[in-house]
Amino acid sequence: MTRQARFFIGGFLTLLLLVPQLRAASETQLVEGEAMVKKVIDILNKMHPTKDPLTPQQTTENEHHKDSIGQMIDIETMSRVALDKHYSKTNSNDLSTFKDLFKRLVVKSATANTSSNKVKIVIRQKTFNKNQNILITTKVRRRGDDPILMKYEIKPDSVGKLKIIDLILDEESIMENYKSQFNETITKNNFKELISRLENNLKKVPGKSTKAEKI
Repeated sequence: MTRQARFFIGGFLTLLLLVPQLRAASETQLVEGEAMVKKVIDILNKMHPTKDPLTPQQTTENEHHKDSIGQMIDIETMSRVALDKHYSKTNSNDLSTFKDLFKRLVVKSATANTSSNKVKIVIRQKTFNKNQNILITTKVRRRGDDPILMKYEIKPDSVGKLKIIDLILDEESIMENYKSQFNETITKNNFKELISRLENNLKKVPGKSTKAEKI
């Protein structure tokens, strides 16, 4: 047997030994991703429906729940995707303001369709997408409306902690939707106009649309 053949066989055997470990690691990530989404669902079920006026206590509790969901979001990755080519052209102060507003907008989108005592959310599937990111699919049933699919795309952040990087509502990525809206706003106007529109949007009462919030 030639040296090259021995090297090839040795590498192949090593790969075979690693396959079970890689599968176990992948399964662990899927389980962790599912646990994260279950935590999100639990938080959503605790939120007070906003169709009726809330008491100050209920408002405070809802804001606390939104903050908890916000901590599970990788706003750095989301911001880079949504701003695309404009990210590197924006100064740090404006980026900081944008990230704060954008995180609140994403949380608003995530909770607008689900925070109701007439909503039932169940996990339907957990898998990896083409980018090898975790994809957890949930079905959201609202009384009087057709059910919608909400998918959570999840990946480890810079320190290895799983974070949500996208929400797909009925097969539409809110990141791609926002990227298109943000680019149009900045190109036709400027970055300050984008900030102004984000601020105005956050003042509006969320609707039941399954699309990304229009700015």
